[in-house]
Amino acid sequence: MFSPRTPAQVDSLAHSLRLQQEAEAEWAGFASDMQQAQAQPRSSKPGEAAWRAGPHGARLAAVEGLALGTLPLSGPQRNLAIQTLIDLGKTPSGQDAAELLQSVGWWPPHLHLTLVTSGISEEFGAALEAAAAGLVACPPPDPDAARRVDLTSTHSVITIDDASTTEIDDGLSLERLPGGGLKVWVHIADPSRWVAPGSALAGEARGRGKSLYLPTGAVPMFPKCLAEGPFSLRQGVPTEAVSVGVEVTAEGAVVPGGVHVVPSLVRPSRRLTYRDVDEMLAACEEEDERDLFELRRVAELRRAHRLCGGAVEIDMPESSVRVEGADRDDPAVLIEEEDQFASPARQLVAEMMILAGEAVGQLGRELGVPLPYRGQAEPVLPEPEELAALPPGPCRAVALRSRMTRSVTVAHAPLRHAGLGLEAYGDLLAHWQLKAALRGKQPPCTADELMDLRLSKLEREVESYWVAEYFRQANTSDPRATWDAMFLCWLRQEVGLARVLLGGLGLETVLRINSPVEPGERVYVRCVHTDVRQGMYRLEVVPHGQVDPASVLNDSSRYADLYGYAGGDYLPESDSD
Repeated sequence: MFSPRTPAQVDSLAHSLRLQQEAEAEWAGFASDMQQAQAQPRSSKPGEAAWRAGPHGARLAAVEGLALGTLPLSGPQRNLAIQTLIDLGKTPSGQDAAELLQSVGWWPPHLHLTLVTSGISEEFGAALEAAAAGLVACPPPDPDAARRVDLTSTHSVITIDDASTTEIDDGLSLERLPGGGLKVWVHIADPSRWVAPGSALAGEARGRGKSLYLPTGAVPMFPKCLAEGPFSLRQGVPTEAVSVGVEVTAEGAVVPGGVHVVPSLVRPSRRLTYRDVDEMLAACEEEDERDLFELRRVAELRRAHRLCGGAVEIDMPESSVRVEGADRDDPAVLIEEEDQFASPARQLVAEMMILAGEAVGQLGRELGVPLPYRGQAEPVLPEPEELAALPPGPCRAVALRSRMTRSVTVAHAPLRHAGLGLEAYGDLLAHWQLKAALRGKQPPCTADELMDLRLSKLEREVESYWVAEYFRQANTSDPRATWDAMFLCWLRQEVGLARVLLGGLGLETVLRINSPVEPGERVYVRCVHTDVRQGMYRLEVVPHGQVDPASVLNDSSRYADLYGYAGGDYLPESDSD
């Protein structure tokens, strides 16, 4: 029997139909706009701000929350994000959410989610930027003004760093003492003169842990107006520092009572790069660069002294990953090998930093000041016969490294194999602690507070992302792309798990090798899988007979030149092999 609907029921049905039609129209518009944005070149895609201001802002913001893992476990936003991905034919996962945002321009093409969710970025909040600008415009009273020593006219300070560095933390100078002795000075920029314990800027620095040096550029621990201003030892600019003076014997030992730490004012006379110094030491006459040659001589003495005292050197190349055009879909990922032991300049600076750490640690112990020491327990090293059976260079270095114990942080006294991390937030802590003790005041941090310090792993994770992107791009460009690698050691020989080094790149990686191979021998590898978002890639061995010489992208020949490794001149064998 037919029963007419009431006016209220008709209105309700009409309202529901209207809402359904509006939802269908909104979805059709959203799906169309997604498709259009995905088809556009990167430069033409709407950015995040444009999307937020448009009709789809709330929907894409929910998708972003799912990608970042910041949405509640249930609720309308999560439901909206999940349904959006399902209706687009995607899985409701953080990875698919991130890929959607990148494909439409909401996010740039390359974004490391761990870096985003950490809250650490190049940008600082408005309040922190204002606080930093206020310090620069109106410097606070210097708590060490009465004790700060003016070294601008008595010390010729040089800084040595990479050409791209904008935050220059330390400099070196040399003092010749009556009687022919030498005192080495390491001058470290003094952020504690500007930033007080407990301040908002100090809290931000603790949260960041350190300035991050990423393949795409630096993410500073402090706003740039401070990091590249009064916290940096700029050529020709008088700058507050903490200066560590150390008298060194002819054997490279620290003279008893020969450590002096003072708040100072320095004016660097020269900014040099590592390459500058390497070239100067190779080409200049000693009388033309007396201080530089003396610093190198002291560095060599210190190195010999440390080795005699049981120090272990691990001569292992490292990789330097640099990215150009990170905002492009296919940026240039450049990976180069860096070998500290091949650069006299890098060795010089490293020895001076070790010396400063030893000296400050010694002074901290004498003063009874808790400091953030890092050190290692005594390792059980391989027997000389075991090392002699391995090829020199990286293979021996890996054997030594495998016996090293994990470094630990202590606050009461340095371990035997310890150094003071004079960098980043550890630098700031050390300055606060030491300067308070030298003023006769109570240090602001207790030993327990220092032990809470944790440094970020973000640098390694972000670098892994870009290494995976390097392999993805190489495979896209040439599916037969091959790399020349050196077998270092077995990790689990019973299952064929091995560690290899990709020469010229400085990359160590683990893969499976199913044939007999000895340390130092050459193998060829290809990349068979990448997951860029996870920073993962998988390599596998290529039989020599299948190697196309034109597809080999790196060069390990220097290992053959240096150490005479198996494989002769390290040119790829012919296919007939």
